[in-house]
Amino acid sequence: MTLTVRGARVDKSPAMTVLQRYILGELLRVLALTGTSLTGFMLLIGVSAELLRQGLGPAHVVRIIPYVLPNALVFSLPGALLLSVTVLYGRMSAANEILVAKSFGIHPARLFVPTLVISFLLSLATVWLYDLAVSWGFRGVQQVVLMSTDQVVYGVLKTRKTFQAGGLSIVVRDVVDRTLVSPVLSFSGKGDEPGVTIRAESGELRAEGTVLRLKFRHATVEIASQARGHFQEIEREVPLNELVGKHEALSSPGHLALREIPDELERTREELALVHQKRAAATAFGLLSGNLGYRDTGIPLPGAEIKYIQERIDRLRTEGPRRWATGFSCLCFALVGATMAVWRKHAEIVNIFFSCYAPILVVYYPLFISALEMSKSGQMPPLVVWTGNLVLAVWGLLLLQRIVRY
Repeated sequence: MTLTVRGARVDKSPAMTVLQRYILGELLRVLALTGTSLTGFMLLIGVSAELLRQGLGPAHVVRIIPYVLPNALVFSLPGALLLSVTVLYGRMSAANEILVAKSFGIHPARLFVPTLVISFLLSLATVWLYDLAVSWGFRGVQQVVLMSTDQVVYGVLKTRKTFQAGGLSIVVRDVVDRTLVSPVLSFSGKGDEPGVTIRAESGELRAEGTVLRLKFRHATVEIASQARGHFQEIEREVPLNELVGKHEALSSPGHLALREIPDELERTREELALVHQKRAAATAFGLLSGNLGYRDTGIPLPGAEIKYIQERIDRLRTEGPRRWATGFSCLCFALVGATMAVWRKHAEIVNIFFSCYAPILVVYYPLFISALEMSKSGQMPPLVVWTGNLVLAVWGLLLLQRIVRY
């Protein structure tokens, strides 16, 4: 395709290829800088939060970083992409490069093609990173914590003088090397098992295999405030999984990989069907016995169990769309940022960025969170989590229409 300008013939196709490569190169350059900076900042926050929450020492930082990195990228990529396209298109618009391209007959929409392609690919990458972060990353952090449970407990006790996890609570007066001074331990009861409280002059703990071994000297053991005994030395073992809550956390829909969700959803639906069958059996038994209630049938009331299983089904159904919608926020952010930067060509880059980010912060995230909660509670279908993305896409397309028109 050619264009005649004041008697000269200008070939637009090669020029367009050069322009697209220029935009692509500049975008990748700025994105590499902003992405590295924001990811480093997010990684610092993530590792610091994990260190404080789990009581890990500096020696664990290197082991945790690979598992925290995907989560840091999930949070940093959308913001880095928004900032990058704002800087790139704001600079191009201020230098009248967009106007020059339009004067050569190049359709303005084609100037956004490289950015939209990169944003689409980054959106897919973000979906994958999100899935990796909540499954492999979370399990990796849990494994590091599991292998260093005794160090974690000692670290927390040294700083806070108290530690609580699962059904175990430890309070100490002081920690000297590996010796607990005046420890008081409380084990909450499970089912028919009564709670146990141990008060000792000193003690120590050590992780061995899959258990945490607790050893106390000059201890008094009190069982449910009913029985009491004094021991020169006593030991007790606690499964490490109970301390870190590993089984419960890993079974949460939010920590399942996308490939695991369909099978888990099918299994949960079968479990719900089985509960309904039990309820029907209890009703039939009640009709035959003349007792329409459940309490005297020997079959537990299923209402609470049905509610729990149904809530889990709703969360499982929501988890997939949630991750895809979160990942494709990159594409929506880029569309809004690029078109807003071109539309407000005389504004400063900082003003353009915050004119995009402020509505995103005030509109997009509240919409996403409220839609997510309604979907997880079963009030709305799972696709409602895309509402925020749809609003941003419409906003960007309207701006693009104005740019093309004027």
